[in-house]
Amino acid sequence: MFSQSGAAHPQWYDGFVVLLLTLAAWGWLAAISPPPPSAVAGRVVTEAEAKDLDGQPVRLDKWKGRVLLVNVWAPWCGPCRVEVPDLVRLQARYSDDLVVLGLTVDAPIPDIRAFMDEYGINYPILLATSTTMSAFPPVQSLPSSFLVGHDGLIKREYIGVPDMSVLNADVKRALALRQL
Repeated sequence: MFSQSGAAHPQWYDGFVVLLLTLAAWGWLAAISPPPPSAVAGRVVTEAEAKDLDGQPVRLDKWKGRVLLVNVWAPWCGPCRVEVPDLVRLQARYSDDLVVLGLTVDAPIPDIRAFMDEYGINYPILLATSTTMSAFPPVQSLPSSFLVGHDGLIKREYIGVPDMSVLNADVKRALALRQL
């Protein structure tokens, strides 16, 4: 086989080029397509209980009827530090209708309080217990977040730092459903 310039190339070359172009097109389509619905959608989590920073139990149904963004994080988590300013802005923007709820794992309370002060956290922070976490799908990495509708059901899961334009659109959609 010869290329347009007349130079010979191996027999597998044309197939390899087609494969590369196919993978590039597939990647582009994946990048512009909306994400699939979460595999955890529909799971009820508002019956879960966590502890506040003073060790008192808090049931998540305290916020039943509101849209929740439950964020599982830790103060030592680098990506969590990147994400928190966006969550603070999100809570400020939708403060009447949305509750961003931080569930922290594996951190001493003084570190949590220092983190809250440093980042100006304007949403509730609770200590995740094994009972709390059993209400949610297994958390694969930090941060992980769950968008919970006004009905107490998980609508979407975000693993890692979410794309804020996607998260904002999902929150708006969940808030709009609350109005129905």
